[in-house]
Amino acid sequence: MTTDAPGAADTVEIIALSGVAVLVRTAHSDDLAAVNDLHGRCSPQSRRARYHGPRDALRTTEWRRLVDPARAWSVLLAAADEPDRAIGFASLIRLPDPDSTEASLLIEDRWQGFGIGTAVAGHLTTVAKRSGAPALTSWIGPANVRALRIAHRLGADVRVADGVAEARLVLQPRVIAVPPYEPTAVSYLPACRGTTRSSW
Repeated sequence: MTTDAPGAADTVEIIALSGVAVLVRTAHSDDLAAVNDLHGRCSPQSRRARYHGPRDALRTTEWRRLVDPARAWSVLLAAADEPDRAIGFASLIRLPDPDSTEASLLIEDRWQGFGIGTAVAGHLTTVAKRSGAPALTSWIGPANVRALRIAHRLGADVRVADGVAEARLVLQPRVIAVPPYEPTAVSYLPACRGTTRSSW
């Protein structure tokens, strides 16, 4: 995956199934204050579901990694009628395993339940596929019912191990490299009893 997400517009509008319009904008290093303000409006349960542990805010070094095109591609979410207030953020993160990219999502509590998560996850999937990512992977707590539903809706393979669900969605068919065919010299034998015989 090329994490600068080629072909992804800086800002796009997506419509959730509920009819809610959401602006999805590429995040930048100077968005950290807005992202941490978003964290402050999210419940401890929502933050724990995103980070699998207690978390009040992101550190500067963490945010820099999430907006570094060599490591990740992150977006801010905003209501169409209030574009300067972040109601969520999402990321596609390069993993050590080149065959997969991590997808993560945090949405403010009062905006949950409108289908925004599903719509944004679908958008991330489209961008990741166009960027050449072979697969998307998310680690979801078993109590995070909404995230598990999104994974199933997208067709991800969900497996639970050690109390964490790993959702993996294959985006590109695996191609098996086959050596190019190189014809070898073939010695044909003369026709015998009306048939033609060869050495292969």
